[in-house]
Amino acid sequence: MIHLFKSAVARAFTLALIGLLIFGLLVGAVRLSLPFADLFRAQVSEALGERLGLEVRVSEFRVRLAGMTPRVTLEDVELIDRRSGNPQLGLMELHLDLDLGATLLKLAPQVEALTLVGARLVVEERADGTIAVAGLDGIKAGNPAVMTFFLSNGRFLLADSDVYWVDGNEPSDPLHLSDVQLRFDNEGSRHRIGMLARLSGDADTRLHLAADLRGKPGELRAWFGKLYLHWRGKDLAPMLSGRMPPGLHVRSDKVELSSWHQVSDSALADSLAQISVQGLAAWRVDAGGGDLPALKVDRLGAMLRWQRDSDGWQLAVSDLTLERAG
Repeated sequence: MIHLFKSAVARAFTLALIGLLIFGLLVGAVRLSLPFADLFRAQVSEALGERLGLEVRVSEFRVRLAGMTPRVTLEDVELIDRRSGNPQLGLMELHLDLDLGATLLKLAPQVEALTLVGARLVVEERADGTIAVAGLDGIKAGNPAVMTFFLSNGRFLLADSDVYWVDGNEPSDPLHLSDVQLRFDNEGSRHRIGMLARLSGDADTRLHLAADLRGKPGELRAWFGKLYLHWRGKDLAPMLSGRMPPGLHVRSDKVELSSWHQVSDSALADSLAQISVQGLAAWRVDAGGGDLPALKVDRLGAMLRWQRDSDGWQLAVSDLTLERAG
């Protein structure tokens, strides 16, 4: 029995050693092939285009090892509609991190992580409450092939990008978020999301979003789950630009918002928010252009609860706190 056990251990050790040697040789082969990577630019662009259903134009193509992971980098990327020839999405860079082991087993590229650098995206909340994601240059929102490629198994990341939030229910200016760092960890139909960003032009704002959603990658309208949002900044005015009644203006010294949301069919179904505003001032400009006396509040705090029903939204306010000097 002892002899059989030793024999099995020796055999397992030998197989493991052979596996490591083969893996090392393959990694070495990858390193040796790096200087010739540009020769495969056309093939990679064509394969990527087939997956996306779009034409992919690339100015520069590089391959390097990020640790033990082969990373394909495409620079100055344009995704083009094959029928119309119109640009769909422009990127500074697109990184593809390959799972080397899975790629060798399947003899086909297996993407472990996908990173878009310098993207400009529009997130639109439509009148029916659903959310659509589109490239600023006109990518078809919800394109199933594109969404499946970006949001299937593996990690999807946005780096140093800009996101424009459009409220389809209000004729207001888009909310522009910059320095967006977004990460999707996808496992089949489960999508864990984290995002950090700031309001464009305001270095004092910080936005943190975390979500745990479920749904098929190509069917965004059916996603559901939970979402948390934390916003910290100074002046409320940029956030409310175009969203206030005509002639009404506000400003503040500090604002902090924490909110928890239930998502159903890619729409907010139930929301709870805690808000705190310091140094709040609100005033109205009359028809003649003169400022009416301002309402000033040292601190305003409240708990807000939104619930969607067949008639629209219901809002309940609790724990209202109002502090004013004098």
